[in-house]
Amino acid sequence: MKKEIVQYATGKFKHFDGKEREFTVCMVSISPKTYDDYPNPMYSNEDGDYILENESSISTEARPEGVIAIWERYVNFGVSVRNPNDSYNEDIAKKIAYGKANSTKGYTVAFDNLALMSTDVANALLKNFVERVSNDPSLAIQNYEEQEALYNAKKAKKAMLSANDAISK
Repeated sequence: MKKEIVQYATGKFKHFDGKEREFTVCMVSISPKTYDDYPNPMYSNEDGDYILENESSISTEARPEGVIAIWERYVNFGVSVRNPNDSYNEDIAKKIAYGKANSTKGYTVAFDNLALMSTDVANALLKNFVERVSNDPSLAIQNYEEQEALYNAKKAKKAMLSANDAISK
């Protein structure tokens, strides 16, 4: 397996409560395991084709029949968001983002041809992902839309109660 390449970038977004929040994105570029990396790597199907027993979850069922994708590089993204009650700690933010990039909480882009992947492409992907999170925090915060709806409902209810109190006086 080829070595992993890790890059970080930071950004900010305005939370629905009006506060600015910092976040850190980790991009991990890795090559998938090769046949030799698996203890019992392949089996033969009915057609005599050899395929990995643990086919990647990145593979989709939408491939044309008979096409087996061979991924040569994965680019995983993970995001850590500073809690508004905490001070920003770069080391902790990087550790959290790295952990998410290597878990199911991250996002993955797969390349089936290494010729498509370059430092410029990686930098552009990282920059684009930071911009996307800056404009759509739901990419980094689980249930963000639900939290925002609940926040707005509570805010509207509080405003209505204040208006009713003002009218009754």
